[in-house]
Amino acid sequence: MQIIKTLVLYSPNIYGPQQFICHTLKFEAFSEASSPGFNRAFIDELYNGLPGLRHHDSCCATSTEFEQAILLNDPFPIAHLLEHICIELQNLIGLDFRCARCHAGYQIQNHQMVYPFDIEEVGMLAAKLALNWLNSLLRDAEQKNATPEFDFAAQRDVFIKHALRLTPPVQDRAMIKSSLERDIPVMSIAIRLFQLGQGCYQQRFSGSKTSRTNIVSNDIAANKDYCKRIFLDLGIPVAEYRRVYLAQDAVLTAQDIGYPVVVKPNNGQMGRGVSIGMKNKSEVRAAFVRARKYGRSVIVEKFIPGKDFRMMVINNKLVAASNRVPAHVVGDGKKNIEQLVADVNSDPRRGDGPQQPWTCIEFNEQSERLLTELGYTHQSVPKRHEIVYLRHNANTSDGGISVDVTDEVHPQNRDIAVRAVKAIGLDVAGVDFLLNDISKPMIEQGGCICEINSRPGLRKHIWPGKGKPRDVTGAIVSMLFPPASPSRITIAAVTGTGETALTAQILAHLLIQDGRKVGLATRDGVYIDGRPSGKPGTVGLAAIRMILFDPDVDCAVIESLPGTVLQQGLGYDCCDVCAVVNTSKVKTGLEQDEAIRVVTATSRNAVVLGNGDDSYYPPASHKEEVDIYQLDLNDDTPSVDADGQRLIVRHQDSEGQSTHVVEKGSLLAQIPLEDFLAKENGQPAKVVTSAEFAASLAARLNVNSKLISRELGCVKPSVSVHRMVL
Repeated sequence: MQIIKTLVLYSPNIYGPQQFICHTLKFEAFSEASSPGFNRAFIDELYNGLPGLRHHDSCCATSTEFEQAILLNDPFPIAHLLEHICIELQNLIGLDFRCARCHAGYQIQNHQMVYPFDIEEVGMLAAKLALNWLNSLLRDAEQKNATPEFDFAAQRDVFIKHALRLTPPVQDRAMIKSSLERDIPVMSIAIRLFQLGQGCYQQRFSGSKTSRTNIVSNDIAANKDYCKRIFLDLGIPVAEYRRVYLAQDAVLTAQDIGYPVVVKPNNGQMGRGVSIGMKNKSEVRAAFVRARKYGRSVIVEKFIPGKDFRMMVINNKLVAASNRVPAHVVGDGKKNIEQLVADVNSDPRRGDGPQQPWTCIEFNEQSERLLTELGYTHQSVPKRHEIVYLRHNANTSDGGISVDVTDEVHPQNRDIAVRAVKAIGLDVAGVDFLLNDISKPMIEQGGCICEINSRPGLRKHIWPGKGKPRDVTGAIVSMLFPPASPSRITIAAVTGTGETALTAQILAHLLIQDGRKVGLATRDGVYIDGRPSGKPGTVGLAAIRMILFDPDVDCAVIESLPGTVLQQGLGYDCCDVCAVVNTSKVKTGLEQDEAIRVVTATSRNAVVLGNGDDSYYPPASHKEEVDIYQLDLNDDTPSVDADGQRLIVRHQDSEGQSTHVVEKGSLLAQIPLEDFLAKENGQPAKVVTSAEFAASLAARLNVNSKLISRELGCVKPSVSVHRMVL
């Protein structure tokens, strides 16, 4: 088997609302695209390599039925099996995909494999690995090889490691989920950089840093010395400290402040280079060397006993608080420390880096030092219930977990956290408290603020080890887009086999005259506010992205050609209005019809159809919410059918021929057509129909009917495109 053609389809598309990769397969060594059934040994090889396949129901069958279909039933599509392998490979990195076959919007052929993806490169790599593996398994089965030629386990691990580097962290995925739940569109710019919203309403985020994060405040937060100076000036309690540049000064400072001390880089993050509880000169010198690796200057501060609390402040409100617990193991009297760490790391919530809710515990210099202080090695067996800490710092990124204490925070502690964040000027921040009891005032306990973080991790609040999860991502999204504030620009789509480009150009002109900042994407390129933009000839998804990323655009007019939808997908999740501009002389194919229906199904407001195009109605579940207009060029009187259907009709009266936009018997707009009626082979010029479609869409977008009449009634066919577009 080999892949001979590939389509990357962005949502929505003919197969469904997700984005899919579609490969067309060529079968060489195996004459059929379907297998008559595989044996038990083959199934076991699949399960050994990808145990998750054992539980696949994937919406196309229950797990038992799926297995039986492969083993016994009628010929089973090999492409279908490949789809499941690609899905499971991607699920190994924290995704949650399902098979598309039972709910695909368009029939998937046996020589096609269609599967969802998140990152295109990861999806492509999954297909390559799946194809190589299945080819190997089928070849081994045919030749009855005892030893597999293909080391799938090794290749799978390489895939996972590489895919994780390309996949957004789990907290970013939570932010995306919170945005989509609020009907806010999301567009990826880079692995950790995303745009929320469209055009002039856009906001961006990278981790927990947003487009509202003040750059000066961010720089202050990154400098522990600067933060402490500001806190001291405001009377906010901090540990006694000094900033030093030399190991000798670090030792003198520690002696002056009094042991034990904390030594850490002035500009460090994620607990890197932090040494807690240094008790003598040699320890301070060694700690200085560790901290110096991460910055030019080093902070030496008084060690404050107590628990480590993270206070999450968003938009000047405390939204979550956690007691952070350093990485540790609990003895059972039987297993050694290395085995206990392995048990902890086997928790499915743990993983390498930020791709899982929790991070695996790793042995490092700090863990070795702590074990040595206890007189332990990796092979030591702790007593039953004995807690062995492997870190002093409690960072989630270093294997720590958290306990939610949001409901226990004393009002004074809440106010101190908010005041500290306001003092620095951050929109999102994590404030670290050191004190014994978060339910009692900090000042009474002799507690203090340890530091403030401008890019706080969110995992500890979303997935605490104990306690109630907190919707911190929702709080950030609500800050960026307060209730009732817009996130979407107006989008008008024009599709079909007729004069779609001209229709889009005329509509864009009307909207520009109405005072809107319009992004126009047609087969001729991209225009922003009537002027060419970007590289000439930019079309398809690239053109749509250009418009949706533009910070000035508040309205988009997009020519969505059926062929482009088939090859690339739609490129936007919904539009406000759309028109199907077909040419009666051109017969659309089945695929083109399906592509046109993809466009009409995304309209939230109105769909304008020509005579005989009833098959393009939105789905029944969507139809009730959408106004259907019919461009009826055969009637000579404005009327409605029995169902009160909206009509756009060409009408002849004593004042001449004109187009009437009618809704339930009421005239919404009247567009004179005398200047349009140039003849082409005895037929009205194509510009007439395009103008009528454009006028009907403009009326649904609340463009004043007098403006429509004025602009269309005085435009000569010979100058219409020049005037309206250029």
